[in-house]
Amino acid sequence: MKRNQRRTTPTGEKGSRADSCTRRTNTTILLAYSTDSLQSDVDYARRAIIGNIRNFNPYQKFANIRLDVKKEENIQYHSDLDSFNASVIAHPADSTIGYGDKNTGSDVFNVIEKFLNNDRATICGSIIYVLVKRYPNGNDVTDLITRLRANHVFVYFIVHNVKSGGSDTKSLFDMSSETNGFCIFMDTTNYWAVVNSGLAVLYRPYQFIAQNYVVFGEGRIEIPNFRIPCTSFYCQQTMSVITIQDHKLDTNFISLNYTISTLDGTHVFTGPDNGSGWPRFGSGIIAHPKLNGTVDYKLTIDYKFRTSQSQFIDVRMYSSYYHDFVPFNQQEEKCTRRINSTVLFAYSTDSDQFDFVVAFNNLLNYAKPPQFHGYTTYANIRFDTRQEEEIQYHSDIYSFNASVSNHWVNSSIGYGDTTTGSDVFRVIQQSMDGIVVLDLPYQFIAQNYMVSGSELDNNFVSLNYTLYTMDNTPVISYPDYKDPQFGTGLLAYKVFNGTVDYYKMKIDYIFKTTEPQVIELRMYSNFYQEFLPFASN
Repeated sequence: MKRNQRRTTPTGEKGSRADSCTRRTNTTILLAYSTDSLQSDVDYARRAIIGNIRNFNPYQKFANIRLDVKKEENIQYHSDLDSFNASVIAHPADSTIGYGDKNTGSDVFNVIEKFLNNDRATICGSIIYVLVKRYPNGNDVTDLITRLRANHVFVYFIVHNVKSGGSDTKSLFDMSSETNGFCIFMDTTNYWAVVNSGLAVLYRPYQFIAQNYVVFGEGRIEIPNFRIPCTSFYCQQTMSVITIQDHKLDTNFISLNYTISTLDGTHVFTGPDNGSGWPRFGSGIIAHPKLNGTVDYKLTIDYKFRTSQSQFIDVRMYSSYYHDFVPFNQQEEKCTRRINSTVLFAYSTDSDQFDFVVAFNNLLNYAKPPQFHGYTTYANIRFDTRQEEEIQYHSDIYSFNASVSNHWVNSSIGYGDTTTGSDVFRVIQQSMDGIVVLDLPYQFIAQNYMVSGSELDNNFVSLNYTLYTMDNTPVISYPDYKDPQFGTGLLAYKVFNGTVDYYKMKIDYIFKTTEPQVIELRMYSNFYQEFLPFASN
């Protein structure tokens, strides 16, 4: 998934530059809550802030504001907890002073912008904690996120599943995710519990892990090995937060479980765990594992969703021991192997109908669930037509099937001569046997050797290859009667043993002359493998 690349807009406290913002800057807490909220939820937030800060207080200013009121209110700033407490009590949740309709979106982003523009409190490293009952309406928050990131402002949204108005939650998730905060969606029953639990970030404010992942289907996330900021054998509890999906949980979600363990497996913490008091509430799992500051840990997350749609999993860990700002996660700014992908089926309108039908049927077989769930978009195009056609895009295999059936090969609509060249380089051509890469999409070997990229000529004599285990036991040899050579290609399929340490491969070739020749080698699997470096000759 890609989001808009954002320009950096430095801004800082009281006119200072954002690049002077460090983790040791005394900072501010802003509590914002919709006036449509339940008063009991606001009370839990107020008490949790006071309780956590009295135990641990690196904060200089406290601020509060009531959102979504017809008559806009100002942010209240305080230098002590008592006046903060009194101000929140004096500004209770009250839906009668709200917008009173279902269509008006929340003014939450206007309030956040006001906070960034204030000259009364420190912005650097501040925490914005928001109780969301009314959703915004499709706001573009690109520039606002840039300013928040420039000042390392953490934004936390606790979003009520039952809205009082508005329509959009994606912008809420995006803002929290991209500022290393978190966004948890919860229903009425235990909303207060999420509000209360999430505010433990005030007591354990030093974030030391912030990772965002785009996943699909079923799989495992492995966080790089880590140590907690504490350096002693026994430390206080840490705080872990894992969020599931970028909206309230839907029927796509089946399960998510995680394990934090020492590398030797002697200490294991698993979740979610109802028995220990760390269950999943809505789209969030908050826990407080006790970890040893002298050993390395690994964190694994096993997830399962019903469909191949992109899903978002964010991971955060916090400590009460000092840690500098964590770099902002760049997962969604770049192309990775975990991004759901597209299949483009392109075919010349002059193709032989038999070849076309076989390729089409193989594509349908290999690309549709349950064979493989890694594709979210299917596309097709017929090329070499006098009237250029557009690529057709589809979100399901069934509409793709219908579209290809409606764009059958037909030489009568082609160029009709032998001199006009193909427009194949506008698109990607798929061959019949090559379609199998849809079932085995993860390339794990890509090597090019200068030693036939064009039609075989009289230089070529033979090419054979053999794969061995490391004890020189042959596994396969090709070509053979089952998998012969077709033209310039050898395509073969073999079951390998995943417990064997290594395989080796030998290619024997003979050409008649000493002219340079090109041999390219590719191997694929249906088990996950990150993108390989591009092969070079």
